[in-house]
Amino acid sequence: MPARPNRASVDVMFAPATRRLIALGSAALLLVFARPAVTAAQPRATVSVPRIEAPPAFEDFLDMDPERTGPMARLAPFLQLEPDEGREGTELTMAWLGYTDTHLYVVVYAFDRNPGNIRARLTGRDQIYDDDRVFVWLDTMGDRRNA
Repeated sequence: MPARPNRASVDVMFAPATRRLIALGSAALLLVFARPAVTAAQPRATVSVPRIEAPPAFEDFLDMDPERTGPMARLAPFLQLEPDEGREGTELTMAWLGYTDTHLYVVVYAFDRNPGNIRARLTGRDQIYDDDRVFVWLDTMGDRRNA
């Protein structure tokens, strides 16, 4: 049976590997904690939502002619969340916003090059997150945290 090394020889034998692990772990932590600071430094996009006189009609958005979409605010391009968070979407997506005295209107145009391949899966309750989706979050508190 081989002799068991004493504690000092084990520490010396693994010291370079341990130092590398500590250095890599520290670098990873720095990247994780530095990323929100970089993101926070970027200016936030804002949009003014105009008041419109009448509800939008579906037909006004079929050809995306600015003359037909009226005074609604147009939002584009959109960034993707998955699979490449923060990159511009691979398909054209646009949205228009407007409001009346009683309603907020959000029109979303989500283009797909292969519309014949669009499928929605029948899923159990609350398991819809594998399909394409659009979220509309409203910050009704005005604190940029509770949308």
